[in-house]
Amino acid sequence: SACIRAKRCKELPFEPFQERPASYQSGEDRCTIGKGCKTPVQHSWQQQPKTEMLLVGLTGGIATGKSTVTAWFRTKNVAVIDCDQLVHDLQKPGTRCTRALDRAFPGVVKNGALDRAALGAAIFGDAAKRRKLDAVMRPFIAKTLIQAIGYHFCMGTSLVILDAPLLFEFKLDKICALSIVVAAAPETQLKRVVARDAIDEEAAKKRINAQMPLALKLDRCDVALQNDTSKVALHALLERGVLPRLQKRARRRYFVSLPGFIFVAVLIYTFS
Repeated sequence: SACIRAKRCKELPFEPFQERPASYQSGEDRCTIGKGCKTPVQHSWQQQPKTEMLLVGLTGGIATGKSTVTAWFRTKNVAVIDCDQLVHDLQKPGTRCTRALDRAFPGVVKNGALDRAALGAAIFGDAAKRRKLDAVMRPFIAKTLIQAIGYHFCMGTSLVILDAPLLFEFKLDKICALSIVVAAAPETQLKRVVARDAIDEEAAKKRINAQMPLALKLDRCDVALQNDTSKVALHALLERGVLPRLQKRARRRYFVSLPGFIFVAVLIYTFS
């Protein structure tokens, strides 16, 4: 059965997702619930100032199950900001973003509509062109994302999931109270990509290697969801081990401070 295990096998003298006692001096907290389990959720906590909303960053690797987690949160009526959907909306025919892509990558926009396959082919395997694409997209994404987060903040939404494939690459984890990474073993991830995309292993490895290494994401996250088995097991883990604690912490009104959010938002906009 799914349960929670510490990354460094060090049990805490208090419950996870609670504010740690002032007497607890450890610089890096880890918690353990249950023993002998094989499906870990790993934690790292820091004190958070009080305000109105808990923003949780969610990311993962290709074919690790991030979309499954996002879909599950939606079934529980948790607010989700889907960065992929934001990008699709920005790249609709005739938008300023689409025109900017046309100027940066001639030939990828046809009859006013973005040809995503052509854009993907243009940047695949070329680090310089990927950086160029990031430079074009970043200002548009930053403005739209700030609007989406600001909307939920002003509406008093208690818990918001920020589904961002490039959470760490765009440094969006800096504006989140905590970050979650959905992970899978390398062999599991490879098999899923081959089956899902109907490609051979060599092509699948290239797609996996084109992303930020999953090990690096795991090293930087606060919570790691290991998804090597079934959707049923993953849903059970979310139901029993993740959502109740997020909701409990959201009710206690933990988040980055409003001045901190504004400061980071200005930085993203200024340096994008």
